[in-house]
Amino acid sequence: MFKAAPTVSSWQSTRPFRLLRAQRAQRGGAAGTSRVQRRQTVTSCEAEKEPGWKDYGFYSVMRKSALGRMGDDLKLEFADSKAAEWVVKIMDLEQKYVDKVKVVKERQTPHDEEAVAAEVAQWIASSPVFMFSFKACPWCVKAKQLLNDAGIDFDSIEVDDLGEKGPWVQNALAQMTGRTSMPNVFINGTCIGGCTDGIPTGYPGVKAMTESGDLQKMLGAQQAPVESTAE
Repeated sequence: MFKAAPTVSSWQSTRPFRLLRAQRAQRGGAAGTSRVQRRQTVTSCEAEKEPGWKDYGFYSVMRKSALGRMGDDLKLEFADSKAAEWVVKIMDLEQKYVDKVKVVKERQTPHDEEAVAAEVAQWIASSPVFMFSFKACPWCVKAKQLLNDAGIDFDSIEVDDLGEKGPWVQNALAQMTGRTSMPNVFINGTCIGGCTDGIPTGYPGVKAMTESGDLQKMLGAQQAPVESTAE
């Protein structure tokens, strides 16, 4: 017997989205405004806060969505959910069929690419573990949690907090690593990929490497506990 499709998708039925719908219902949206009007207002505000960012790809949708505005606790819950697995599959398909490195480069505003690349290299060299992150990205929050849980010190920078320089940094990383997505994590100057995705050279990303202990081994003596020499 045919069953009518549910009115709420499995994505929207996850706890983070249920909470956000409840919050929206309590607020009643913006009184006297339509959804389109509220969306235009949000988009206008974001454009003012984020000069230089030009929308493209799935992350731009996620950044402006309810997901992007969640607190870190809800982002972590989402990153561990089944819905997140589907989002990853969508982004994998996007990466497969769209040359995002080329797209990022073509959308740049004029700037000194060599100077930005040099600054990015300085950031990477400044710490044994350095992460380039997007504040709206659940997998960036998850990668930080994994490193913290493993007792690994790291430094990070929120690329989408850099204003006009943000896309320039993203472009420099794309040219350097072939990755446009965040997090983009470096261990002793070597890119190991993101949270759950790696790079073609063989590093599988933070999650797999912390769970296997390979990340800790890669760091070596720099983060190993000091053994006592006292007799």
